[in-house]
Parts: sequence; C-alpha cells; structure tokens
Amino acid sequence: MINSFENIVLFTQGVMLLLAIVLNEIFLGIDIIASFFVVADWYIYALIGITLGFILWLLLLLGINFLGSLKKLDKMFSSLPLTKRNFWIVAVIPPIIEEIFFRGILVSLIGVWGSSILFALGHGGFLEDLFSYTLISFLLGLILAYFYMLSGSLWGPIALHMTINLLSSLRLLYKN
Repeated sequence: MINSFENIVLFTQGVMLLLAIVLNEIFLGIDIIASFFVVADWYIYALIGITLGFILWLLLLLGINFLGSLKKLDKMFSSLPLTKRNFWIVAVIPPIIEEIFFRGILVSLIGVWGSSILFALGHGGFLEDLFSYTLISFLLGLILAYFYMLSGSLWGPIALHMTINLLSSLRLLYKN
C-alpha cells in the first residue's frame, strides 16, 4: 500500500513529467528518449556524474556538520517517513524526471539560470526555514545544467542527481 509521502512524490513527479511532455510538444518537439542516446560516450558522462555526485554529497555532509542552518534542515529531513519500500521512489524516480524537465526541457526554454532558479524553488524555495537548502538546490541546479550543456546528454546529470539522492536516502534510512 502506498502511503501519503509516496503519493506526494509520485504525484509531483507525474505532474512534472506531464508538463515536460506538453512543453516539449508545444515549444521544442525533440525526441526526449532519443536525446538520451545522442552522445556515443554516454557511460563516461554517467561515471563523471556518479563521481561528482559523491563529491558533492560529501561536501553537503561537511556543511551539515559545520553549519547550524543545515543541521536544522538535516533534522527536518530525518523526520520524513522513508522506508526500505519507498526508498526507490525517492531515490530513483525524481532524478530521472527532474533532469528531463529541468535540464532537458527548461534549459532549452529559459536557460541555465532560469531552470536553476525554478529547480531551487521546487525544492523548498518558498519556505523560510529552507533558505540554505534552496541555495544549495540552486547551486546544484547550476552544476547540473552546465554539466548537461557541456556533455549534450542527460546521462551525466541524471547519474549525478541520482547519486546524491541515493546516498542521502541511504543515510536517512539507516540514521532513523
């Protein structure tokens, strides 16, 4: 049985995927699935993404240990009802759909900065207590967008984003 936390994640990701499809059809007309395979050396970008994701996750952990505002954020995330069952819903689905939406579609429509601002706002930017998280999300959005622009492939940003989500989710799962 899917709980309300899973419903929220699945609903928001479904809406984002639908919006990506509609925006793509109206403004871009690109074959999103084919765009995954545009770059012959996709696996190299995926490995770079995994490596960058691990490094950025370690930097985030350092920040949590030394910055008070990130400690409050860490405490808030620790209260999420993450289980072994919904772990995959949180750790795998959002990176794929969010990268298709924010990098694959929005970077082409509103640019690197615009897509990064929306990425940050979509990750708690409207909540005052989440300013640090919003700033981190914005910086991560910039990194993901520039990685996409440099590589011409979504594989690297998806691997980077997924690595951060997987490691963060594992940490929360076994911390609780």
